[in-house]
Amino acid sequence: MKPEVEFSDCMCLSIRKASRHITQAYNDEFQGLGINITQFSVLAILFGSGKESITNVAHHLGADRTTVTRAIAILEKKRLINIVLGDDKREKLVALSKKGTEILDLARPRWKSAQSKIEHLLTNQIDNLKSNLGRLHHL
Repeated sequence: MKPEVEFSDCMCLSIRKASRHITQAYNDEFQGLGINITQFSVLAILFGSGKESITNVAHHLGADRTTVTRAIAILEKKRLINIVLGDDKREKLVALSKKGTEILDLARPRWKSAQSKIEHLLTNQIDNLKSNLGRLHHL
């Protein structure tokens, strides 16, 4: 019996596959720096905001707290971030370390390179893609 819908038409599968390819493009650019695109994103968020709670970092990434906690543990082990206490001493905040800033400075042009390659592949479609992807958070 032939299914009514071909699985090759599955939006979830197509988007996940594209996401893996995009992730790999960024990770290829970061080779030799000891970070991946998720870790770069955490460093970039901290650069822009100073100190953040793990919950806020997760919110900025659109990821769950458990995933971000793992990424933060790796970044802390690499001494790219520092964990500091918040004002009420119960909350732990994450802050970019000096070494993290240095790695971010080295990674930024590589990020731009990956970004440009992807945008070039999607010429004339990038604005629509960004708009459409932005709407998916309402699902």
